[in-house]
Amino acid sequence: YNRNDKLIYSWQINSDTTVTVDSRKYIDEFIEIAENEDLDTILGFPCKSAIVKSKMGKITLWYNNEKFKMDAKMYKGHKYGHFEYILKKIGCLPLKIKIEGFMSNMIQIAIDFKEEPISDKQFKIPKFKVTIKNPIN
Repeated sequence: YNRNDKLIYSWQINSDTTVTVDSRKYIDEFIEIAENEDLDTILGFPCKSAIVKSKMGKITLWYNNEKFKMDAKMYKGHKYGHFEYILKKIGCLPLKIKIEGFMSNMIQIAIDFKEEPISDKQFKIPKFKVTIKNPIN
């Protein structure tokens, strides 16, 4: 994700082609996000949950807002995946995500993490010969 142009870039190592998604657009309409009563423990962290409702389904998020904090202001306008609304509500990365909706059901669970310093140059987006805009958004 590049905060300057609001695009999400995907590419393979040593490729001169990237596919971009405009984070300001999303085909699914956000309805609401609300606290939920389900609790879980993930990676030893007690987690609360919240439900994101949209026109195409719902996403349940389990999170511990003392861990994996993120600044929601840095993602203002990031509509893709309802990310702006999620960060504004929970202020961190979720440790478990259950997606129920349009033609899919999926659960993602964090199974490990490692804290280590990361160089700013790892976040530098390379120059590409070809940029393909995602036609869906």
